[in-house]
Formats: sequence, C-alpha cells, structure tokens
Amino acid sequence: MTEVANNKVTTKKIGGRSGKGFMPGQSGNPTGRPKMPEEVKAMFKAAAPDAVQNLIATMNDEKTAPALKIECIKIVLDRALGKPLQAVDLDSNSIIEIKLSNELTTYGS
Repeated sequence: MTEVANNKVTTKKIGGRSGKGFMPGQSGNPTGRPKMPEEVKAMFKAAAPDAVQNLIATMNDEKTAPALKIECIKIVLDRALGKPLQAVDLDSNSIIEIKLSNELTTYGS
C-alpha cells in the first residue's frame, strides 16, 4: 500500500511498521476473553453480605483509614452483583435518517 504525505511517497507494510504484526482482518485474540468460572462467581456472591457489613463498619469507624478496604469491597461487590446501571435520557421524538445508495428513508416523527 502506498501513501503520499508531504509530497513524499511512502510504502506501508502490511501488518504494521515491521510487517510482522496482525494482517488486516486478523484478530490478536480470536477466542476472546475467557469466562469467569462459575465456582469463582459463587464465591464472590457468597462474600457479598460480609463485604456489605464490612463496608458499613468501615464507614462508621472514625479511626480506620478506609481507602484500601473500600476498594477491596467495591471489587467484591462489582464481581458479585455487577456495576450499577447508568441512566440514559432518550428523546423519543428524534428523527433518524438512513441513506442507502441514492434513496433517503426517514423514521420517527
């Protein structure tokens, strides 16, 4: 592949700068991220009530620096229960235009 930049012609190597990287359309991780084993999920879920109790005790204890404990508790709760959902405000009166070839189709009001 050749490119022209600043009046100079350069040739790009397939697979990155060295030519040894991934080819176009080739994934570096074709099987994806491994799933968490069910027994590990069950362990986190079982630890969640204790984590909540520990969080409350840490929040109420004025003598303890809670930063590390709270981070550990957040990790356990996120793994067991998932992170909180984020609210999204949608306007249902939006107009979506989709242009295919030379035709224009409008959806919505």
